[in-house]
Amino acid sequence: MLIPLTVLAVVGIEEYARRWKPLATIWLLIVVGASVLADVQAFRRPREDWGAMTAALRRGATEQRGCVLLAPARSLYLYRFYDAEFTKLLCDPAGDPQKSILLALSPYESAAEYRAALDRLQPKGWKAVREESFQGPKIIWLSKEK
Repeated sequence: MLIPLTVLAVVGIEEYARRWKPLATIWLLIVVGASVLADVQAFRRPREDWGAMTAALRRGATEQRGCVLLAPARSLYLYRFYDAEFTKLLCDPAGDPQKSILLALSPYESAAEYRAALDRLQPKGWKAVREESFQGPKIIWLSKEK
């Protein structure tokens, strides 16, 4: 979508340049200025904080004597980038966590992925008790219902 609009803008500016050179110059400065402003804003806006998310998962799993469950599981590489030993925090499919599960959700997945993870855990007595967001990714703390 952006490329056709750019071509259209250039053709329009070229047409103005043939007829009204000062107006074409002003129009070109406006288009270039808007483009530069959009680029600067794209680099300055907040992004997902995977480093903080990884640190919070490690801290939460250690303090709560729990484990981490990723939704989706294929997002492991995002966490291993910040913590090479992150796989030690993951839930053992054969075992049952002692106190808590930290469900790590990627913002790049649909709500269905999140719902499916909760649907697998709720029949086993796990209930969401807290949620923390990291500018996109989030952690859902789950504990056993008593």
